[in-house]
Amino acid sequence: MELLQDFRAVHGRRWQVLLANRGFHALIIYRLSHFLWKRHVPILPMIFSRLIQFIDGIDIDYQAEIAGGCWIIHGYGVVIGRGTIIGPNAIIFHGVTLGRSFTERKEDGYPTIGQHVFIGAGAKVLGKVKIGDFVTIGANTVVTGDVPSHHLVYGNPCIKKQKDH
Repeated sequence: MELLQDFRAVHGRRWQVLLANRGFHALIIYRLSHFLWKRHVPILPMIFSRLIQFIDGIDIDYQAEIAGGCWIIHGYGVVIGRGTIIGPNAIIFHGVTLGRSFTERKEDGYPTIGQHVFIGAGAKVLGKVKIGDFVTIGANTVVTGDVPSHHLVYGNPCIKKQKDH
């Protein structure tokens, strides 16, 4: 179950995670709203998504696809757009935007994030880009192009470097 994987991914005392971790709370509500959306339940998924925004300051669209083991750290200001796909065991810090971009007034799509990806505070991943597995995206980095697996990216415009194994 994905929610159990999310719970196990979060570091800290288990009772604190359950009572006070806004990222985990946002994922609980997201998973419920996504479940309802997949079963064609009207209106409730949208209401639950807005509830996350209001309570936790985290905007996760119920149509996004987030695999288990996701850990949202601090969380405030995180935006995960409608068509975003996030692989297992992602770590996402506060202020991150994973969303669409526009080119010549046309929407160009949403990002696909691989497994075991670390996304630093304030980073933006925009457009129909593919982020490979085991990628680290530095704080405040703006990514608008594909990033191969096992790379570190940082800066604006982003600089890509192969990670040492």
